[in-house]
Amino acid sequence: MLAELLADAPVAVREMHPRDAQVERLPHAEAALVAKAIDERKRQFAAGRTVARQALADVGAATPPILWTAERAPLWPKGVVGSITHTKGWAAAAVGRAKDVLGVGLDVEPAAALKPRVFDAIATEDDRQALRLAGLDGERFGKAIFCAKEAAYKAQYALTGTYLGFAAMFVELDPETGCFRAVFRQAAAEAFRPGDVLQGRFQQDERFVRAAVLIPAESAIQRV
Repeated sequence: MLAELLADAPVAVREMHPRDAQVERLPHAEAALVAKAIDERKRQFAAGRTVARQALADVGAATPPILWTAERAPLWPKGVVGSITHTKGWAAAAVGRAKDVLGVGLDVEPAAALKPRVFDAIATEDDRQALRLAGLDGERFGKAIFCAKEAAYKAQYALTGTYLGFAAMFVELDPETGCFRAVFRQAAAEAFRPGDVLQGRFQQDERFVRAAVLIPAESAIQRV
């Protein structure tokens, strides 16, 4: 699944089905974050935190409770960069050392097509133009655009600490290669300016749409 999208990356990836998560074994500080959530949400959260700690252990990092920021982004141990994603039916986490990775972002979503009003909310005119130029159908690939943006926003957050809305980037998909480009339409802190590009990979099948973005430490930000 998501591990395939990061097979050649300097990160550890762990995945699991939320049904296998043990909510009762969450550290107290984590359990408090979702104390008022419904059971399904608690299972998804527990699965995400479980695989995140497994990935932390894989890279030799500490495995403390993983809390979150005001935007609910995970708070990672010092010297670590990571990403968590979870939805109904799947959870995954990727973790790397900050000396190797500037940012990483994952997203997994059910494969059901976006409702038209949701597509209208997440797709900019640049997204629509990119779909037209590539000869792609918005109903079929709208969820891939959503996932690609989520993954790219998570990856950039490690560098900027900035929450971005869906209008902050547009996405160019290449289904033949499974690659995409997420192009900034606005600046993000001092790290990114309009026209900067993050490269990613995506997959979609009858169950899920998945996307991943990695910013290696040795790479310069691509600019157009």
